[in-house]
Amino acid sequence: MAKRIKTTGKKLGKIRPASKRLPRVSSENLARALSAENIEVSVSGASPPTLFAIRQELARRLVSTGGRRALQGTTRRQKIPMRDDDWDRLEQLSELISDDDLKPTAGQVASIIIHQALKKYTPKQIRGVLKEPGE
Repeated sequence: MAKRIKTTGKKLGKIRPASKRLPRVSSENLARALSAENIEVSVSGASPPTLFAIRQELARRLVSTGGRRALQGTTRRQKIPMRDDDWDRLEQLSELISDDDLKPTAGQVASIIIHQALKKYTPKQIRGVLKEPGE
């Protein structure tokens, strides 16, 4: 059996950067500086631009409150029945969207997709589709 090496010196602390971290530029400030106008982006398929729109919405709405980042503007944590393969695809999507700064959960990705899909349907549109002919 190999012998372990034991250190007898003082344990050194972690090295931490002493410089101030620069603040992030908000999308609103950048848009104002560039005189850009806001356009509505909706999710309507699995094309790369759509996945980019989901990622942009996650980046905009995921905020840290000291712990795990949460979706800004959400007020409920709801259980939604779904198939295992759908959940697996949501997990794959969250991994594909992730990078060093953005690590959404499958549930957060699902929240954005559901929100975008529901924005397409107003009660008036739904009633129009569900009306019986001749009403």
